Amino acid sequence: MVCYLTIVAKISLSIFKKITNIRDEKPLIFVFGLLIFAISLLPKNYGVSKFIEDYIYHYMVIIVSIVLGISILILAYFKKRKKKELKADVQKTI
Repeated sequence: MVCYLTIVAKISLSIFKKITNIRDEKPLIFVFGLLIFAISLLPKNYGVSKFIEDYIYHYMVIIVSIVLGISILILAYFKKRKKKELKADVQKTI
């Protein structure tokens, strides 16, 4: 289980790094680890965990993937626009 969790965390971290174009992923390791740990502490017992898995998890994944996808697209748009503005300013000064 730990090996699977480590592999999934590393893959998700590398995907997040590529999407956001971050050079150093070391600060993100701590954040992702805390996020996984906090989520694991949510259910109090197996019954609650089974309920979350059966009824809530499916809808939560859809909502999170849509919100995360849209927010990444919005951030990429602003980043690209900022790069174009900086490039235009540099060309004006030359």
